[in-house]
Amino acid sequence: MKHLPAIILAIALCSARAGAATTYLESVSGDLSSDNLAPTALSFSAGINKVAGTMGGDPGDGIPLDRDFFSFTIDPGMELTSIRVLQYSPPGQSFYAIAPGTSINITDPSNHLSNLLINGTGEILDKLDAGAYSGGLGLTAPLGAGTYTVWFQELASVVTYEMDYTLTAAPEPSRAVLLAAGFGICLLRRHRHEQVPA
Repeated sequence: MKHLPAIILAIALCSARAGAATTYLESVSGDLSSDNLAPTALSFSAGINKVAGTMGGDPGDGIPLDRDFFSFTIDPGMELTSIRVLQYSPPGQSFYAIAPGTSINITDPSNHLSNLLINGTGEILDKLDAGAYSGGLGLTAPLGAGTYTVWFQELASVVTYEMDYTLTAAPEPSRAVLLAAGFGICLLRRHRHEQVPA
């Protein structure tokens, strides 16, 4: 039981980190940006970062189009390991895209990392990794450090959604890998030294 205080401290630190993750609810924090050149900047951190709101419209029925654009940064040493759709209603097919940087092109999908049509709940990072619906530079999961911009849009109805973005610590190289790399460098230097004429 002498280790109990250390265990309690570790649990408290983990809980504090999990609680530090972002929750952005449009119903509380206001509408996400509708400008692809000036997305709402969100501060994602370790743990599950939640984004929830409404977007879409039906211009044919007089409902103005509301696109949702937001950006987030993955800090060095962290990676995005999951994008999970928890709520998506009513059912349809909504366009979702992710691009590098603090803006996203809405006329040329070749600049997106990947994009897809969302038609229900579940994990989508693996689908983005599998290839873009249209254009796309290519996305490799998990997504590493950098700044990214998301575009979410529906043209036939107003959609309510909730999504979780999970950030975890990137695995560090194992000790065995580091030792092997160091041994390889030593062998290479020795080989080069032996080839130098006297």
